[in-house]
Amino acid sequence: MVLFYIILISPVLIAMAIWFALAIFIHGKIPEKFAKTQTTFKIFSIIVLGLIPTYDIIITNILGAYYCKTMPKSFVKEKIEYPASIYYDIEPLNNTEFYANSDYYLDGIKVKSLGLNGKDGQIYIYYFDTNSSEFENLKTIKNDLNALKALEKEKHDIYVATRFKGDVDYLGDPSVDKAYDDWKNIEKQHDNLYDKYDKLKKELMKLEITTKDKIPKFDYTAKKEEINLNKLASKFFKAIKYTITNNKTNEIIFYTENYYKGLYNLVPNIADSSKYDMEDTFCGCKNMEVGVKFLDIKCLVKTNINKGEI
Repeated sequence: MVLFYIILISPVLIAMAIWFALAIFIHGKIPEKFAKTQTTFKIFSIIVLGLIPTYDIIITNILGAYYCKTMPKSFVKEKIEYPASIYYDIEPLNNTEFYANSDYYLDGIKVKSLGLNGKDGQIYIYYFDTNSSEFENLKTIKNDLNALKALEKEKHDIYVATRFKGDVDYLGDPSVDKAYDDWKNIEKQHDNLYDKYDKLKKELMKLEITTKDKIPKFDYTAKKEEINLNKLASKFFKAIKYTITNNKTNEIIFYTENYYKGLYNLVPNIADSSKYDMEDTFCGCKNMEVGVKFLDIKCLVKTNINKGEI
């Protein structure tokens, strides 16, 4: 992009250079009337060459200030407090991607059934066999896992506080050894119970494949849509709207917009072909919780607005 603009103004720069060269050749020096023009040309050249690689930063920040001021306010009207079915109308996933993160999406506690868009255009509905006598056992184990995870963190914090006091490391002290053993014992209990939970979860998890016109009614629909910006803004931003609708009342209970800035010319993306920095947005970051972890928005340190995992 920078090279393009240099090439674009190069005829002007070359013409100006030839002009001054001819003046020196004809007059032996730059006449006084050209001196002021030469100074103006130098200043103009410095300004132009300085703005070429940074023009996108200037425009992005001007547009960003406007969109931050005019964007609708984010809100959460209600939280999901009971086992629900959710149609997650976001980017398509395949089976491998889902199962790799199945515990993140489908836990049987807050989410008992989840519809996802497949990369083949069909709808994949993952759900638990709630009629099985083992389903209640699965929920009990999940609650026990959550309790052990909290206890594991507590024991870890005690270990760290016992070992490190100020700048002194008390490694080898009996109290430190005991705190370490207590922490690792809970960690082992958690890992063993998780293996049991994971095995039972896979036995109870079912899959139904359907089409969009035959999709059953879900309790909630979570949707991600790109907002159409004007032609200029779309060159510097990508705007995404996230909504969650309660299908029983047809009311939107969750709403937020994210504006992701384009990658600056001075910081090219060599990792992939993406035109936007999807971890950097404008406006004040706001944590938003609807009660389901993959629908909640957790702000990252780097961002300035709502960074969603939705």
